[in-house]
Amino acid sequence: MDFITIEERADFIHGLSNPIRLQILELIKDCECTVNQIVSATRISQSSVSQHLA
Repeated sequence: MDFITIEERADFIHGLSNPIRLQILELIKDCECTVNQIVSATRISQSSVSQHLA
């Protein structure tokens, strides 16, 4: 049985609390996208998209 610590849960929730990350997740949930496609769809800079994907 996997045991997830409170710290791991908090890190996960923190990762989802960013509106840019949520926007990217919504975009890629149904299909694969390149960084350039995400940049075009979200109008977020390429460097910002890359950082959030990392």
